[in-house]
Amino acid sequence: MKKILRQEVRFARPVPDCANPILTFHHFDPPWCDKQHHNPEGMIALCRSHHDLADAGNWTRSQLCSFKQNPPNLELIRKKFLWADSKVLYRLGGNYAANCPYILTISGVPIIWHTTSQDGRILFCLDIRNEENFQILFIEENFLSTEYTKIEDLSINTHENLLKVWLGNHKVGLELRLRHLSLDELAAQLDKDVTKALSTLEKFLPSNLLETMPKPDVSFVLDFAERECLNTDNKIAILDFLKATLFGRGKCVKIRNGIVTGSEFHFCFSHNNGGAAFAL
Repeated sequence: MKKILRQEVRFARPVPDCANPILTFHHFDPPWCDKQHHNPEGMIALCRSHHDLADAGNWTRSQLCSFKQNPPNLELIRKKFLWADSKVLYRLGGNYAANCPYILTISGVPIIWHTTSQDGRILFCLDIRNEENFQILFIEENFLSTEYTKIEDLSINTHENLLKVWLGNHKVGLELRLRHLSLDELAAQLDKDVTKALSTLEKFLPSNLLETMPKPDVSFVLDFAERECLNTDNKIAILDFLKATLFGRGKCVKIRNGIVTGSEFHFCFSHNNGGAAFAL
């Protein structure tokens, strides 16, 4: 239902002269106070501030219907993320990376990387392309741009720390969250990642070989994070790629439980690398 409502307004605020892609969902026909429902015909996607105005009765039902039926004709959807971290730990499906200028390259093409601002902030960059190498979405130094005709769904939460973008039944796209974890919370996440990695290996390795394998020691990741990534609030900023299907020159890389390229699975930690953390 939410996806339908986002598509209806072309992933941007439908009120004239506004184009905020951070959308919430307003019930107007009937209003939520009269009947609690999730009928998309009586709902509209609005930004938070315009949602509050709609709740206050700023627009009539007919005006809101007009907004639904006449979405903005935007060439580009644009959004600047005000992320302010100077130290970032990347997590890609249980893989970790830090202090590398390029986080992921595919067939030599930079897909995930960052630059640094004059005041030391990490500026995130991302290039999402399809199998034919056409660009779907681009983030340049925290500034997102895409065309609504190129994507099937785009969702940014109101905290601006969760981004979802997909094309065609998750054929291309990603889900990305910026998290701030304590060392104990990172330790708990690492334990989950080790468990998932071992469960994946169970599908491909004989049981007698698995029994002889030592459990991966991830304490060095915690040591590195404590030494290199803690901010002044004793939190670690993690750009967490929850899932992704990405392409570079026609080669597909999937991030789920591990990084998958063809029949290969990757679980590792890369840091202080002058090139790419993961060059696939």
